[in-house]
This record gives sequence, C-alpha cells and structure tokens, in this order.
Amino acid sequence: MADMAKLHEGTAHTPEEAIQLLKDGNERFHTGRGEKKVVDAFERRLQIVRQTPFAVVLGCSDSRVPVEIVFDQGPGNLFVVRVAGNVAETSALATIEFAMHFLQIKAIVVLGHEGCSAVQLALRPWMERQSQPRLVRELVESVVPGTWGIEENLQGPERIKAAVIQNVRRQVERLSRQDVFGPSIRDHGLIVVGAYYEIATGRVEFIEDL
Repeated sequence: MADMAKLHEGTAHTPEEAIQLLKDGNERFHTGRGEKKVVDAFERRLQIVRQTPFAVVLGCSDSRVPVEIVFDQGPGNLFVVRVAGNVAETSALATIEFAMHFLQIKAIVVLGHEGCSAVQLALRPWMERQSQPRLVRELVESVVPGTWGIEENLQGPERIKAAVIQNVRRQVERLSRQDVFGPSIRDHGLIVVGAYYEIATGRVEFIEDL
C-alpha cells in the first residue's frame, strides 16, 4: 500500500499549474474534445490509499453544472463543494477548511454560472423573497449581499450575469479574508479565484479574464 501511495501523486505542484489544468480541461470540454475518464481497478486502488485533489471548487448545486465534467477532470482531481448560489456559508467554509487542513490544495475556485436560480431569487424584491420556504429564504438572503452594486440600467440576462459575477467576487473576497486560509495564501502560494460558467457554450471564463 505504501508503494502504491507513492505512485498517486498530485497532478499540480503550484497554484498556476492548478489553474492551467482547469483551463485546459474546460477547453477540451467546451470544444467537444473531452477525455472519457475510464478508471481501471488499479487506479481505483490508488484512490483508496489517499486522495490528491489539486483544487477546491466551490460551485452551485445546479444540475447543469457538473464540475468535474465541465473541467474534464477524473476522480480524485477536484475537491468539490456545491451549494445553491455558490455561497461561502458555514458548512461550505468548514468543508473547504477540511480540504486545506488534510489535502495539498493549490487553488480555490468559486464557480458561478449562467442563469443561476439562487441569484435570480436574490434579485427579486424583499417581499417576494419572504414568500419562499424558510430555509430557502435563509439561503437566498445569504446571496443577496453578493448582488449589490450592479449597474441599475442592466436588465434581463445581462443583469443576471452581472449579479452572478458580482456574487462570485464577493465569495472570493470572503474566502480570502478567512483567517484559516490566510497563512496558506501568504506562505504557500494558495490562490483564491472566481470563474463564470456559460451553460450555452460550455466555456468557463476566469474573472480576471472577464
């Protein structure tokens, strides 16, 4: 088992390599060149020994955004946290902290997406939001601050996209300010970045490229 563990090393050694792997994988996916991820018995045994994901992705639970497929990654490559609206709430933060403590993570990516229903609910007037079931309402209210500051003249899909991107930026900022991630960001080069997934094209754009 120890010999097998040595074989199962992480696929990225720096944050820059981690982001490039995600970009390359999405390029394959959205151009229809995604690799079929076949895991044989030996690879499954390696996965039992330990996991070596190179990045955490905080994504939305939307069924149209399957994170590993979107980035064309196989089992064991990504540590995925999914919650409607991709908000860094308590359980998401705890899960990311778990990954930071026990795994050799190089990057944290907050992934928003086109037409996010949670963001659309957050854009509705306060009275409409209050009519939602209690737990849904609590989740949506945690998204609301992430929609502040978008241009008033934007309407329709443009307004939703701007709100999704603004929410992603807020979650990136929240994660970056967390005390538990600070030492890794300062001392080990961990990066926290945002990205936007366009369902229609299959393309992921990283926020710095938008």
